[in-house]
Amino acid sequence: MGFNVPIVGSVHEAKQEYVASLDIPEKYRQRFIEVQENLNSVLGGYPNYIYVAYNRNGTEEDAKPVFERMAQLYPIDNNGKPFKDWTIAELINRQSCLGGADPGRGDPSTTNPYSVCLEDLDFIESPFGVEIEHPYRSDIRMILHLGHEYFHHYQRVHALDRGLDYQADRSNPETTVQAPTWWTEGAAVTFQNAWYKENWQSFALLKDLTLEQAFSASIANETNPRVYKEHRTNIMGYGDSKVCTPDWYMSSLDETYDTLSGCSTAFMAAAYLGYITSYKTVWIDIPQDYYDLGFWGALEKHAGMSKQEFYDSYNEFLRTGDPDDEPPDGWAPPENYISEYAEFLKIVPESD
Repeated sequence: MGFNVPIVGSVHEAKQEYVASLDIPEKYRQRFIEVQENLNSVLGGYPNYIYVAYNRNGTEEDAKPVFERMAQLYPIDNNGKPFKDWTIAELINRQSCLGGADPGRGDPSTTNPYSVCLEDLDFIESPFGVEIEHPYRSDIRMILHLGHEYFHHYQRVHALDRGLDYQADRSNPETTVQAPTWWTEGAAVTFQNAWYKENWQSFALLKDLTLEQAFSASIANETNPRVYKEHRTNIMGYGDSKVCTPDWYMSSLDETYDTLSGCSTAFMAAAYLGYITSYKTVWIDIPQDYYDLGFWGALEKHAGMSKQEFYDSYNEFLRTGDPDDEPPDGWAPPENYISEYAEFLKIVPESD
C-alpha cells in the first residue's frame, strides 16, 4: 500500500483528502492545502490522511458531502451492523482529531486504515478559543494544530498494522508498539514548533505579519525556557501547582491517556529524550525502529536505557540544580533547518 513510504507531492499525489460541508468557507480548504503540502515537503507525504470540516449549526443538506464520505469510512457500527444514518448530531458525537477509521475492518486482505481529523466550523474559525477579531492568531494556532495532528499520522503509519499506542488494541496492548502518551504528544509538540519556526514565512496568509505577530500565539511549547522553569519549580516544591508537586514521579501511569496523572511535566520528557540523544532520535530513529522493536526496544537501542532507567534519569534531572536554571544546550531543537539535523524524507520504511 505504500502506507509508510513518504513522498514529496501535492495533497492529491499523496492520496490525502479535504472533505467539507458546502457551507464551510473556501478559504479554509485553501489554508489546509497550503499547510499540508508544506508538511509533505518536510515530514513527507503519507496516504490516507483526511481532514473533514462541518458546521454543527448547518443543515443536513449542506453536510451531504461529509455524510457520504463518513459512510464510506465507517460502514459498520461498533456492533458490527451497517451504519448509514449520519446526522449533524452524529458528527458532533464523533468529532475527534485525530481519529482512526478502517473500512476493511482490519482484515489483512481488505484493510485500508485512515487517520481522520473531524472538526467543526466553530473550532476552525477560533481554534482553542482565539478571538476571531485577531484572525492571524487564529491562523497561527490552526497552522500549529494541523502540523501537530499530521505528525500523529506520521507516528501511526510507521507502526503499520501493530498499532501505535496502548489504545490501539486495549484488549491486547502488548501487540502494539506501545508508544507512550508522553512521547506521542511531546514529540508532536516539539515538531510543530520547530516546523512552524522554520516555515511560517512561506504561508501566504502570514506573509504580512511582523516577527512579533507571527509568534504571538501558540498551542503548547514544552521547550520554552519559561515552561521549563515552571515545571522544575513545581517538582522542586517551590510552585503552586496542585498536580505537579514533589510527590509526582514519572512512571508507567504516564503512558496512556486513561491513566495520566494530569501533570504536564510528563510531556516534557520528550524534550529530555532529545537533550540526552537528539531530536533525530525523538522524531525519526524511534518511529523507524518501533515496528520491529516496539517503542521501548527502540528507546533502549538509541538511548541506551531501559524504561525504568529512563524514568529514573528524568525524575533525577527534574530535581537537580536550581529551579531558575536555564534549559541546557540541546534542550530545544536546533535553530537551523530541520533537514540539516532530522531529515524525515530519509527515514527507512519497514517495507524497505
